[in-house]
Amino acid sequence: MRTSRHSRSPRHIYVVSIFASALILFASLQYTSIFYETLISGDMHEMPGFARIAIPDTFLYLELFKNFIQSDSIFVASNVKNSKGPISLWYLANGNWYVIAAINSFLVFLSMVYVFRIIQHFEIKLSKLSLTFVYIGITPIFVYYSIGALKEIPSLLGLLGFFYHYLKNQRVGWIFFALVLIFFRYQLIFPITAFVIIDKIFRNPLKISIVCLLIIASLYPFISMLNIFGNNATEIFRTDQAYSIGAVVEEVRNRIPFLSALAVLLRVFQSIFEPILTLIQNQTFYERDGFSIYLCYNFFQNLVLSPYWLLTIIGIIRAFFSRKQSNRDMDRIYAFLAWYIITVGGFSFISHRYLFPISGLILIGGLLEIHRKRSVRLQLRVGVKPN
Repeated sequence: MRTSRHSRSPRHIYVVSIFASALILFASLQYTSIFYETLISGDMHEMPGFARIAIPDTFLYLELFKNFIQSDSIFVASNVKNSKGPISLWYLANGNWYVIAAINSFLVFLSMVYVFRIIQHFEIKLSKLSLTFVYIGITPIFVYYSIGALKEIPSLLGLLGFFYHYLKNQRVGWIFFALVLIFFRYQLIFPITAFVIIDKIFRNPLKISIVCLLIIASLYPFISMLNIFGNNATEIFRTDQAYSIGAVVEEVRNRIPFLSALAVLLRVFQSIFEPILTLIQNQTFYERDGFSIYLCYNFFQNLVLSPYWLLTIIGIIRAFFSRKQSNRDMDRIYAFLAWYIITVGGFSFISHRYLFPISGLILIGGLLEIHRKRSVRLQLRVGVKPN
């Protein structure tokens, strides 16, 4: 790839990231102030006229933090899976809603720095207009996930940090972020380990990864008995939805070998576009007679990032079927995205929230495909055969 005239200097990266994250911090503190009484009451539906003012998990993690503080041991074993990371954040914030919003905004700042660094690594040209549009579209969901201690923003930073340091072959860095990811969501040990092993052994990690994932999806009814992907969560989620489309897809995925691969791919599609599909089905942002902040914010970020999701998927498919091996690092990002998207989006119940942490790399994946198409068009104009 040619060096872009639009590539950002390290100083410019920090300035833009500080400014953008500062706006998110300001909005998060304002949001916390407006809903403060409801937040400290622990009821996400208590505010008249509104519903889901925060993710319910954060109230659970705060309660666990308080219990652990009383027992003088923050790391006491809990029956709640993946709770130690959010509890640790509540510990750092001393249970303060304003402090936790500031901590999350700082993590957003670091995430933005890594996004720009990865973009710089790939020498991608950035359109200020497109970047501004994306920022405006995703800021509300960043503010929403900054309310309370959750796994989403730390996992976003973890994935970006892991992949950047892996690209740079900085072992200490990528191992550190891999451990952070596993600390917040232990199930990620599987896609991370699989990606690293395949990338170290094979010249084309993408094609091998896709083949492995298709085999796993085809044999999922047998593999699911090992409970690697947390099927108990799916069963709980589907208790009152036995005859929904999602439940039918899960039935095929869990019981019919080989056909389960199609069910997994359908589940991935549903997970990626869940906010848009939900609005099409219900045609409202209201829940429990109140305006659902979660449904609204999630829909707009999904709408803004949908083109990048589609471009990333196109890029993965194109690179998989291409006879010529493309840029090694492009194959790496597509392989890692495939492992995360299919294992997280295809092997659990439908929840776009689970895919939020990969949104930074999805944005980069889409930009890579845009950059590639521009390069091809430019080569055709000057009469050079595209690579």
